[in-house]
Amino acid sequence: MGKLAIIGGSGIQDDPQFHDAEWKRVDSQFVMEYYNGFGDGFVDCRVSNDLIFIPRHGRDTDDSVRYGPSRTQYAANLIAAKMLGATAVVAFSAVGSLRGEKIHVKDLVIPDTYNDQSGRDNNLFGIGFVVHHAGVPAFSKELCDLLSDVGRDLVGEGENRFH
Repeated sequence: MGKLAIIGGSGIQDDPQFHDAEWKRVDSQFVMEYYNGFGDGFVDCRVSNDLIFIPRHGRDTDDSVRYGPSRTQYAANLIAAKMLGATAVVAFSAVGSLRGEKIHVKDLVIPDTYNDQSGRDNNLFGIGFVVHHAGVPAFSKELCDLLSDVGRDLVGEGENRFH
């Protein structure tokens, strides 16, 4: 596998793996009008030889995030990862579950599909630009298998641990 981009929050950013990585600012040139001035297309990243870390909500300044969940520059983050040479992207997120009786707090879940109920425009290509994209499968089987192997090693098998 080539260079890996990790998109995540402060829990991931504080990992010692990223302490020596250099901060870079990438101009993705992707600005969506609905950001109302919040999204400028610039993405701050920590970059090492084979790893890129992108803070999902922008680089923290004074204990606050740059973009709240409804203003996060998802497309700009992905474009910046590609511009920096990423061949795979893994995003970590703390989210709820539609299966609360089975999946609990601190469980690790490797999804094979998703159900977007955000209400956000899911067209990252802009207005008037037609792209024929097959969204199935939503995730690379090879990457899901690799993450599953690593996840089992980290948290073990068993009820309410790894899904």
